[in-house]
Amino acid sequence: MEDANIAPAKYASVNGAWPADLPPITDQEAIELVRRLYRKFMGRKLAVPISIATGNRLTWHRGDRFDVNPKRTKNGPIDQGWKDIVHLLSHYVHGKKYPGHKPHDGRGTHAFMEREMVEHVVNSGWLEGKLKRERKVKPPPTADERTAARLVNLDDRIRRWETKRRRAETALAKLGRQRRRLERARAA
Repeated sequence: MEDANIAPAKYASVNGAWPADLPPITDQEAIELVRRLYRKFMGRKLAVPISIATGNRLTWHRGDRFDVNPKRTKNGPIDQGWKDIVHLLSHYVHGKKYPGHKPHDGRGTHAFMEREMVEHVVNSGWLEGKLKRERKVKPPPTADERTAARLVNLDDRIRRWETKRRRAETALAKLGRQRRRLERARAA
């Protein structure tokens, strides 16, 4: 069991990494925050869709989706959204990376991971609104663009099959020469 004096010191350094005033977090920022932090600390993208939860639901994985609640008010005012999401996501990632560790064990792995997440959020400028920027979405291709892409794909497939055909013809010619050589040697 962890010493009662160790935990407050570890988590004071985690909570001290946050700036004094946090801006409110929007739904779009909350989804981007979870998506980017998970990818950064797990090394792969989250395999399930991220959706917005309401009420006092925790930010957590629920079967076929990952719920993020930017306005959960059970433990404090709404401006706790950034802290709450990062804290709960750090528990989720910690549980995935270190399944044998308890969440607040004496090793401090969770506190260390949460502190790194907080520092990444602050240093990336996400609190200043960088997550609000729209991601560039490509417009859907027109009918002509789809047809052109299919033609390119078809030309590539034809080229690959022609290469396979030439390779097969070369191999058959080589095998024919070997057969003729063996038949001549046998006849002699």
